[in-house]
Amino acid sequence: MSLDQLALLVLMATTLIVLASDRLRYDGVAVGALLGAVGLGLVPIERAFSGFASPVVVTVAALLVIGRTLVVLGLLEGLARRLADGGRTPLGLIVPLCGLGALAGACLSSFGALAMIPQVWPF
Repeated sequence: MSLDQLALLVLMATTLIVLASDRLRYDGVAVGALLGAVGLGLVPIERAFSGFASPVVVTVAALLVIGRTLVVLGLLEGLARRLADGGRTPLGLIVPLCGLGALAGACLSSFGALAMIPQVWPF
């Protein structure tokens, strides 16, 4: 095992432990891991933030902002309440959520649909 592989393994294990402890925000941990990889020389500094230019990242970030705004405004509360009322059984929750995911997936990219589903999960 080379020194770079060992450094990457330690960085990934540390990141996993910090994420599992749930004491820090996941986005801060991810940026910290990226900066750690740059600091250790595992990722060239010129390419460190190139992934943020991806349309998928921008789409997911925008949908998370929109979804959180809808939650804060209370617009998704009725939908979540209906899902929770109909979900007396696990199947009663799975079927409407899959349908909602399929409907969102027909209109949005699959990443966008995936980003929206946790916003309406009733728990």
